[in-house]
Amino acid sequence: MGICITDTYGLILEANSAFSKITGHTLNNLRKKHFDFLFSLPDNAALKATVHEALSFKGEWEGEIRDARKDGTIFTVWMNVSKVPTEGNLDSYYVFCLYDITASKVSQEEIHHLAYFDSLTQLPNRRKLNDRLSRILSTMPRSHFHGAALFIDLDNFKSLNDTKGHAAGDQLLIEVGNRLQRTVREGDTVARVGGDEFVVLLGELSADLAEASHQANTIGTKILNALSQPYTLDDFEFNCSASIGINIFGHGDLAQEVFQHADMAMYQAKKNGRNSLCFYDPLMKESATAYANLEQELGRAMEFDQLALFFQPQFDYAGKILSAEALLRWFHPSRGLLEPAEFISIAEDSGLIVPIGFWVIECACEQIRRSASDPALCKLQIAINVSARQFQDPDFVRKTFQLVQISGIDGSMLKLELTESMMHNIDQVREKMEKICELGIRFSLDDFGTGYSSLASIIKLPLEQLKIDQIFIRNMLSNPGDTIVVKTIIAMAHSLGMNVIAEGLETEEEKHFLKDLGCSSYQGYLLSPPLPLPLFENLCQQHANFPTPAHTLA
Repeated sequence: MGICITDTYGLILEANSAFSKITGHTLNNLRKKHFDFLFSLPDNAALKATVHEALSFKGEWEGEIRDARKDGTIFTVWMNVSKVPTEGNLDSYYVFCLYDITASKVSQEEIHHLAYFDSLTQLPNRRKLNDRLSRILSTMPRSHFHGAALFIDLDNFKSLNDTKGHAAGDQLLIEVGNRLQRTVREGDTVARVGGDEFVVLLGELSADLAEASHQANTIGTKILNALSQPYTLDDFEFNCSASIGINIFGHGDLAQEVFQHADMAMYQAKKNGRNSLCFYDPLMKESATAYANLEQELGRAMEFDQLALFFQPQFDYAGKILSAEALLRWFHPSRGLLEPAEFISIAEDSGLIVPIGFWVIECACEQIRRSASDPALCKLQIAINVSARQFQDPDFVRKTFQLVQISGIDGSMLKLELTESMMHNIDQVREKMEKICELGIRFSLDDFGTGYSSLASIIKLPLEQLKIDQIFIRNMLSNPGDTIVVKTIIAMAHSLGMNVIAEGLETEEEKHFLKDLGCSSYQGYLLSPPLPLPLFENLCQQHANFPTPAHTLA
């Protein structure tokens, strides 16, 4: 405890070494120094006046003081001052007792910072953001201003982490935080709420809703422009855009819905093509509710045997069935038959695509096993689509081995179709493919031409087939660019010793054109739509000119 004694005028008469250590002044320097030096920081002017007033009227004061030592470092003390009258009350002394609480105050500040600020970017975190939103909402009954929450998600952050590592990702997040702070207005809040997600909270927008929306749109557009500028990270340049959802809120809005609605709008901005902003609309909540309900129902679809495989035959030019692609269908209890476009994105987002994908492999293996004794079906290879999320599952190879070996099928009768979106880590992909090839399973690269696979990458992979995406087939007769792409893919496949198949065939003209280019395998509604198993088997029987067997494979 630091102690000093002053005369009635506040001049220090004596002080102990602890007082000297706390304040940073030597004992000799302290003598005859006025105690006002304990209030040297500009922010302490009002506190100094309060202490003087208390000593004049009551003769005592206690409280917390934060000030600077002689060397400029900051200390915090709890100070107790008492007036000690002398005999006859002619003069008085004042005794100052200082309790150094600097360490505990630093610890409290560190704990507060850890609780309310993001450790990487030093921006407010979700907890601090909620506090500031509560303060803004509390002022709205009086101010009538609007506010806005801008939910920001980086569009291709994952690719940076995957290719350059988390250190580069951290650099990007720090720079994004800096750019956001430079772009918004003074008094606005920029927070990092997780991963690559940030929130900007705007207060005191116009009382007029249309004008408030215009103001938020202006700031949102500035943010998009700022974040889309190239980033210099160590020795390379990285381009990154963002998707922004904006929710305008006012008096009467609930705190928990402010950010939830901005988040919904952000996801809509991503669906709209990314590098864009989108304002929240109440219809989004209805859509999100329907989405959540469908996700729950999809989670029960396997349990209630609502999923099924349809089969779309793949033909040669003469009309012979060579193989078939197994395509997922959902017999929804109230909405009827749903095609993948209506639920696969939900399965991907929720992670349900992984168990569903293994269920598809199991069903395809069972179908191959049961067809082995049928002359019309036993030589037909079954192709199934594998999602990127399923292929990246750590247990993908082990579970695939397990399913194929339990079924006892010839693995060469099963083909897995991968997409170019899976080809980020080509060495890891090749390792998995080569392991699976030990079962005899073949691989096809689906939707070829729509991604960014390089020829150098493709030739490293054990691919049997390239599949030309239907978008090129649909436009190749009218668009010279698509014609060149189709010709190039076919020539590339032949030069690499792969076969090539065109999907989405709809006209005889397309079929003849493809044949002239050297494509000999076809799939599309011109030849056959996807069929439920009984109809697919009947079609195969007809094409093979075999009598329909007495048993059914259904």
